[in-house]
Amino acid sequence: MVEWVNGDHIRNQRRALPKRRSFREGSDVDLFLLGTANILVNVSNYIQGGIVSVLTKFYTDMIHVYNAPVLMVGLGAQADFGDGLPFGTTNLTEKRSIKASDIILTAQQKEMYGLIKGSGGDIVVRGQFTANICTANGLQPPLVFGCPSLFINHNPSLGARLEAKRIAVLKARDSANLRLAVGLPAVPTQGNMYLQSLVLIQFLAKKVFKVFPKSFVVVQTPHDMDTIHKLQQYGAPITQDRIKYYYDPEHWFEGIGKSADFLFGFRIHGTMAGTAAEVPSVVISTDHRIQELAEGMQLATATVSDPRFGVEAFDLFDFIDSVKFDGRKFDEHRRSIAKQYVALFERLKAPVNPGIAAIANTGAGEATV
Repeated sequence: MVEWVNGDHIRNQRRALPKRRSFREGSDVDLFLLGTANILVNVSNYIQGGIVSVLTKFYTDMIHVYNAPVLMVGLGAQADFGDGLPFGTTNLTEKRSIKASDIILTAQQKEMYGLIKGSGGDIVVRGQFTANICTANGLQPPLVFGCPSLFINHNPSLGARLEAKRIAVLKARDSANLRLAVGLPAVPTQGNMYLQSLVLIQFLAKKVFKVFPKSFVVVQTPHDMDTIHKLQQYGAPITQDRIKYYYDPEHWFEGIGKSADFLFGFRIHGTMAGTAAEVPSVVISTDHRIQELAEGMQLATATVSDPRFGVEAFDLFDFIDSVKFDGRKFDEHRRSIAKQYVALFERLKAPVNPGIAAIANTGAGEATV
């Protein structure tokens, strides 16, 4: 039997932990699967009582409950670029670029990591930046698989399909009719970074929403509504019919697939929803977390400080064309990760999704668009 827990269950699970401990004593749990996110932070940001410390303690307590291998999937680090500011704006905070070796993990997070590795299970991280943080802190190397959302779509030729659609968008260059989905950036509500983010808001209003009349916003958080209001203040013609919100992942994938020709996003999971729906995209990385995922999964990506954004005569089609995407490389990479997932689950004697197994068993050159 596989026992599964993720961070979304934190409140209910914490309250029920003593009961769960008693209930599971003597039960047959073969594998404890922990789904998590970007909970690795520098010691200076590890606040006792904060969500990261609560999650770390919760996971550690749960690991002690089960006498079984533990597999943690989706582990990542949260770290700003430091120098990754929108479009060459002045770095008011004067931060230098953060390196993996700059991130010092707490004893509690190291303990959690060591318990998982020592259980006979393993740890799957989101990208190489997180892996480098782990090894820089003296921890055993993790597995670098990216985000599990890479396998929502089981089409073994997904990359080829995305590239074909991307080529069609660039060939048409039809700004009047392109159905452009926009995943908004997470904009701070105050401080220097908020002031600098206004440059990004003005850019989106002028160069995207005014130029593409069939563009629309995909709302991911309540704060996105504040960002929309700010965009409207800068002249973005975002009417109610150009705002979409999906109530569950299935409708998200279906809706974005039917309503968008291309996705221009600033968040990784909104972009992966488009990828799952076979909508080509470019994701703009605003921190190390997004960058390591985008690069690690072979997505078309650029950073928010890319100088191409600073050109007055910015053309989104030219930009898309300059941010390369290789569908064959994407498919080969996904096949390689699928094979590693299959091998990992076989070692842990756990079933693997047949769709992932099918991707792993697709030989190079067998997949078609």
